[in-house]
Amino acid sequence: MELSRWKPEKSSTGVSRTTQTRRLAPMICPARPIPLACLRDLLTHTSGFDGDHFTDTGRGDDALARYVAGCAELPQIAPPGTIWSYSNSGYSILGRIVEVILGTTFEDALRERIFAPLGLEHTVSFADEAIAHPVSVGHIADPSDPDKLVVSPTWALWRAFGSREAPAMAASSAVSTASGW
Repeated sequence: MELSRWKPEKSSTGVSRTTQTRRLAPMICPARPIPLACLRDLLTHTSGFDGDHFTDTGRGDDALARYVAGCAELPQIAPPGTIWSYSNSGYSILGRIVEVILGTTFEDALRERIFAPLGLEHTVSFADEAIAHPVSVGHIADPSDPDKLVVSPTWALWRAFGSREAPAMAASSAVSTASGW
């Protein structure tokens, strides 16, 4: 399948890359305000808030909502759009926006709106789904010999933030799927 033939539906939500997160805050995090930024800032890692929020909020369907509620505590360290700083938290906020607008979990949105239309049959969101497919694992420097690599002892982190289980790193795909592109 050629990517140029696949086009997502147009959004009727009025949400664009310049929409302020504060405008969306009552929907995505009603209890507390989230850091000030535009969606574009979240996408480009220029939101200006401290994105190091590492909290396990469980594996339930509310994990991302609970995680984003915790982002309200993140300090604004620079005005949005002025500095670049990698932010997994920003992508988790974006994932929560997807959940609220589409009325589904982030993982179901990926499956229904991206994986299925593109025919990505061996692309999954959860590590426990990936074990049924021929996927690779991550490697890290060997603590006893940093010049060598060893298989990472951690395959996936928690649902709201971790590898392949959150908007920050949303999918695992079998080599056979990737090689078809």
